[in-house]
Amino acid sequence: MSAGGLIYIAGNPDLYPLEYYDPDAGTYQGAIPSVLAQFAQESGYDLQYYQPGATDRRAELAENKQVDAVSGCTDREAVSGAEQVTLFQAEIDGQTVTYSLIFTDSAPEDFVQALRSYLSGVTQPEWTGAMLQSVSQSPQSVSLLPVSIGLGLTVCLLLAALALSVRRFRRQLRQSERFRSIDPETGLDTMEYLQRRFPAFVHDKNRVLYHVVYFYLDLGHVERLGGHMAATAMRRHASAVLRARLGPGSAAATASNAGIAAVILAGTTQKASEWALSVLEQIRAFTDEGGNIYPLDAAAGLYSLQPGDHDLNLALFYAEQCARLACREGEGLRLCSQDVCQAFEEERQLLADVSEGFRQEQFRIYLQFYVNASNFEIVGGEMLARWQHNRKGLLLPGQFVPLMEREGLVSRLDYYCLEKVCAFLEMLGRNGVQNFFISCNFARSTITSASFVEKCKEIISRHCFSRELLVFEVTESEKSRDQAQMDAHIREMRAFGVRVLFDDFGVGFSSFHDLQESDMDGLKLDKYLVENISTPQGRSILNAMVQAGHELDLTILAEGVEQAAQAQVLQQLGCDVLQGFYFSRPMPAEQSAQKIIKQFRTSTGHSETDARG
Repeated sequence: MSAGGLIYIAGNPDLYPLEYYDPDAGTYQGAIPSVLAQFAQESGYDLQYYQPGATDRRAELAENKQVDAVSGCTDREAVSGAEQVTLFQAEIDGQTVTYSLIFTDSAPEDFVQALRSYLSGVTQPEWTGAMLQSVSQSPQSVSLLPVSIGLGLTVCLLLAALALSVRRFRRQLRQSERFRSIDPETGLDTMEYLQRRFPAFVHDKNRVLYHVVYFYLDLGHVERLGGHMAATAMRRHASAVLRARLGPGSAAATASNAGIAAVILAGTTQKASEWALSVLEQIRAFTDEGGNIYPLDAAAGLYSLQPGDHDLNLALFYAEQCARLACREGEGLRLCSQDVCQAFEEERQLLADVSEGFRQEQFRIYLQFYVNASNFEIVGGEMLARWQHNRKGLLLPGQFVPLMEREGLVSRLDYYCLEKVCAFLEMLGRNGVQNFFISCNFARSTITSASFVEKCKEIISRHCFSRELLVFEVTESEKSRDQAQMDAHIREMRAFGVRVLFDDFGVGFSSFHDLQESDMDGLKLDKYLVENISTPQGRSILNAMVQAGHELDLTILAEGVEQAAQAQVLQQLGCDVLQGFYFSRPMPAEQSAQKIIKQFRTSTGHSETDARG
């Protein structure tokens, strides 16, 4: 058969949006018919769907050799044929499904070669563009209603005028709503608008072709180098890249100050991954108006929608957590596998239990003792939080504190623990213990919040104890825009009588110059320094820090002491206070209280009656 001949095709009636039977049109519609129609126009072949209908007759027509090709075939179907060519691929239940067109023995060889050559040149954007036409209109059969013959021309004109007015009003209303649904800073949709739109273009028949991508932008370094304006410019740059790279049938929205979310029509996870990585590469290539280049810590998380995924918020949660995890581990892209999603789901359920945990006072305080370096007597303790979860048992801070920090809940935990510590110190005072101090750790977000000083003073003032027994530990960190706020709050709390010390000192960003600028009472040497105390270099560094700290009139604490040899060297170097497993492990507050009070009675010779009195 020469070019321009008649070719019969058996279509798939139920493969929306790739191919489906439209009873109104009396034939097949969708991405595959659209692409085949374009091929017919360019090649001169006359392609006709043979006996189109709602019943799938492809196998029968192929076996009887009544057609030249069978379309919309998956690799799970058994349709006889001589050759086949891949049309499209999609990810379903974690497996790649290939949709093909199968040529029967009746197909002319020149037609087979011409179509195969044409399909090899059809790009992904062309396929998604063809699918968009189907995605935007859900196929449905609309029956015609009888028309009343007795209607007059005047009534028809009035109805037409009314309909026109209604259409104009609705158009103006939609334009007004659309304007409010755009984030003015980035030009992307708001998350609320994307959530409303999601069910309209993602539904049961095309869900497995869609993927949710979350781009996480850690703008802290950009803001430190170029200020707030540079960070804003970076967000706008990332948004512009995403708008330019969105294909047909896809959408994007501003998720947060550090995140952009996209719902993309891409077929397979592999294609979605390639798209996400290429967008990420463009986002990272940012220069401001002055040509300055700002290194950006950014990553993407990818979640491929499954047939049962109807909750966009849950998919976004998985994608965002993957993006943040990828950024922390220095990766560009992290896929949401079943195991990863299960871990995130457990975290999500844990978050849901936080409020109940506070209500039932499931959060407990533990103490790890400090000892006097000269005689190893207990002189204080560090407050450590534990969560006695009603289903999961005892949870350590690493299992819930980072999660609470990410979700903005850690301040509640910080103030809760401060209340418990103040009550504990008051109890010790009632039992005659007047020289035992407790240190508390605070998240940086808590210390720099505007209400930090006010809330701390309110909590402390409710309890009666010597305020110098309460110590705030502040983790040293790189200078940032909230440093001035933190320094001001530290000065106010020291003026209120609370002591403050640098935690994890010696391996981070701060220096002795920073100590001169900040008001501190002491510093806590990081356990990494203690671990290297056996080397000449490690001992020299520790010795220099201890001497310099004492010259600045600072109390020197050392943590991570696990061996007798380490304790002996730290004694020789002149450390004031030691902490570590060599002396004690963290223990519940009730058990700690018994040991503290017992030591006090032993050292003073007080009886139990005297102590209570």
